Amino acid sequence: MEPKPWNAVRVSAVLGLVVAVAACFVAPATSTGAAVAICDQLGALVPPSVPAALAAPSGAMLAKRVHAVGVQIYTCTAPTGGGASAPYTWALKAPDAKLYDTSCTLVGTHGAGPSWRSEADGSTVVGAAAARVDAPDTHTAIPWLLLRAVAHTGTGVMSDVIAVQRVDTQGGVAPTSGCDAAHVGSDTSVAYTATYYFYKSKGRDAAGDASDGD
Repeated sequence: MEPKPWNAVRVSAVLGLVVAVAACFVAPATSTGAAVAICDQLGALVPPSVPAALAAPSGAMLAKRVHAVGVQIYTCTAPTGGGASAPYTWALKAPDAKLYDTSCTLVGTHGAGPSWRSEADGSTVVGAAAARVDAPDTHTAIPWLLLRAVAHTGTGVMSDVIAVQRVDTQGGVAPTSGCDAAHVGSDTSVAYTATYYFYKSKGRDAAGDASDGD
């Protein structure tokens, strides 16, 4: 076999080096690290642009914003009516996510309730959906929400929250297959990200309770 020309060997080596270097900097699309990195691109702490249905309550002020990275957990559920033709469905069980501030520091968790818990002081707020609007791409992202606080525990970051907005959602949509009689009661997790905005009463702030910032 004749040896390769020197120029061909050099080109091959250079191409190999370029591919190797590029691999070091390209993270998989499903990388949690890549998703978390979005937190440092949130910009200034200002209310998001949302449809009127999701507007913060009158008299509320923005107190905090976090970026969530986690999953939406669904349970396979048997038909409750409609006869033998009724479909089996994936019903939302709970979210399970970590919450990050703009420095990409873990500041809380998001779980069943739905609830949001502060890592700093353990305070928690539980919300109930007041309004929802489809995400820009309804096929790949869960809806945007406005939630009203219905319960609190502890004293601290979350104890004065009166409303929460969920916006900029990516992923989290329930599967469209895989739920049948053989899988009733089983759970599946779907990755998602979102940004949550927390509001408190302006009256509480005027009384001397300063905003927690971002």
